[in-house]
Parts: sequence; C-alpha cells; structure tokens
Amino acid sequence: MTEPAGIYPKVFIAGAPRSGTSILLFAMKDVFGLPGYGESHVIPAFSQMVHTLFTYMKEFEALDSSVLDEILLKQVSLPNVREHLYQYIREFYRRQFPEGGWVDKTPSPPGVFALAMAEKVFPDARLMVAQRNGIEVVSSYVKKFGSPFESACEAWRSAMEGLTTIRPLCKNLLVVDQYDFFNATDRVASDIAAHVGFPEKAERFASFLRTQRVESSSIHDWSGRLRLADMPWPEQQKELFRAKCGETMEAAGYEI
Repeated sequence: MTEPAGIYPKVFIAGAPRSGTSILLFAMKDVFGLPGYGESHVIPAFSQMVHTLFTYMKEFEALDSSVLDEILLKQVSLPNVREHLYQYIREFYRRQFPEGGWVDKTPSPPGVFALAMAEKVFPDARLMVAQRNGIEVVSSYVKKFGSPFESACEAWRSAMEGLTTIRPLCKNLLVVDQYDFFNATDRVASDIAAHVGFPEKAERFASFLRTQRVESSSIHDWSGRLRLADMPWPEQQKELFRAKCGETMEAAGYEI
C-alpha cells in the first residue's frame, strides 16, 4: 500500500555538485525528520543499468528477422525487466526505510537524469532539483574537488541539460535556486514545505536556511551572482567557460 506523500514523503534531491543539495538534505532531516544517507546514487545506478540494456538490445534491431530469430536475447522483454527492477528498488527502499519515507540525495548529472525513473518507481515521490549559476558552481567545484576546469564546466552543463530533459517527464518536480535560499528565503521555504507536504513547517524551514550554511567554499557576497568579470580566471578559462556553458547559462537566465 502506498502511503500519502504528505505523511510519509519520499523526497529525491539532485543537482550539480555544489549547487545546494547538501543544505536541502540537512533541512529535510532536521525540519521534517526524514531519514537518509549523506548521498544515495541508487536510482542513477539502476537507471544506467536499464539504459545499458536498452542500448545493447537496440544494436540487434537492424538485423534480418531470420537472423534475429536465432538470437536468444530476442526473447527478453525490456518492459518486464524494467518492472522487475522497479519492484526490486521498491523492496530495497522499504528495507532501508521501513517508516515509509526518506530523503535521497544524489549530487551529479546522472542523479538529475534519473529523477524521471524515481517518479516511475515511486509515483508519490517528491522530486527536487537544486540549481545554481554555472560560474559559481565551476569555481566551487574546482576549489572543493581539485577538478580540471573543463570537467567542472561539463558537470554543470550536463546537470542543467538533465533538468531540461526531465522537466516535461516529471509531475512532482520542484526546481529551486541556491541563490534564493539567501535572497528569497521565505518564498523558497514556503515552496519547499508545501511541495514536501508540510506547509505548516515553512517558517521553521526558513529559519534553518537563514542560520545554516553548509556550502562554505565560496567567499563572495551571496546577495549577488558572480559573473565572469568577477573571476580571477585567465582569459583562456573564461573563453572555455563561454564555449562550454554560455548557451546553457543564457537558457537558464544567468548573466555571464
């Protein structure tokens, strides 16, 4: 039996690394009392399994039917495999979280893409994507992980492309911008609390956002968004950012 989302919410959070997923996770635990691990990666792993099987099976579609009839893989039903897998995932989460609710965070591009699958497995799930200005994400990503600059650019762009892909596929999706955690706190707290099913906890959620700051690698004034002119990056890196992320920045409404 599926529990009402407002009583036992199943919350899935994703976004590019350094985009605000951690503070959302801690808020879900503190304000709403939801259990959860630091990071999950469960749904993306299974999503990639299904994608790999689908891709492998597609290779045989061009074969002549007489040849295909001699291949055992033809007898495998992808919908059946998918449903068996979904059932396994439901049982897995049920064992991990017998209360019936949880918060599940995967800060990665695959985590964003996989939210569509999360909703198919758990139709009553509440999905959230945290997004952030690409300049800020890339800067924080490189500083935190020592990542190559280009890899950081690609990680942000891929996460944003994932969001574009899943938006029309997901019914229970809320997109929040880290900038609003500190500049439109009451509104974003109200939106999140209502989305999760606890509108009465909006004020407490807002208080949490005002007093907690999990992301500490950035030193700029959070009342404004960073632009390329603010960055000490060499011109070569700025040009690389424009090439890799400029179009996505514009589509998301972020000024370069």
